[in-house]
Amino acid sequence: MILTSQNLVLIKKGAFGNKKGFKVFPLREIKIFQGQAQALLGKRNGSPALDVYFHNGTEHFGFPNKKEATFWSKKINEVITGAPAASLNSSGAEKVAGAVKDTVDAFKDTFGFKSKGEIAAAAAAVPVASDCGSCGAPVSGVRGQAIVCGYCDTPIRL
Repeated sequence: MILTSQNLVLIKKGAFGNKKGFKVFPLREIKIFQGQAQALLGKRNGSPALDVYFHNGTEHFGFPNKKEATFWSKKINEVITGAPAASLNSSGAEKVAGAVKDTVDAFKDTFGFKSKGEIAAAAAAVPVASDCGSCGAPVSGVRGQAIVCGYCDTPIRL
């Protein structure tokens, strides 16, 4: 396999190592998701593979070991995005967890579900209007806030 700045070139070899041709895959056709090129580690017939997701389909490239497949995955990502791919050697669990969290958060926002912490924060930020205990002047603020009366300078906890 050869990686250029514009293409991924697969050189096909025969059973005895002789060249049987080549196939060119333009890098611009590789899908990008959340800033990462979709050249991901996988398995094909129990062996390490590199699954490359193109706009018009998927190609699977077999490798003798996971280390080599990881190397190609990182290099393809670096060429396409221009940035090192630090998280490509992980199983992808972090990305899946992040996507699930985003989905759950969107669901909660849509249907108005709130966590206990969000409810407590909302209750703590309740606006309160009252009268000063010393001079009777109107005072306002947020529940639990310590203020000073603007007329007589008496400290007040709302």
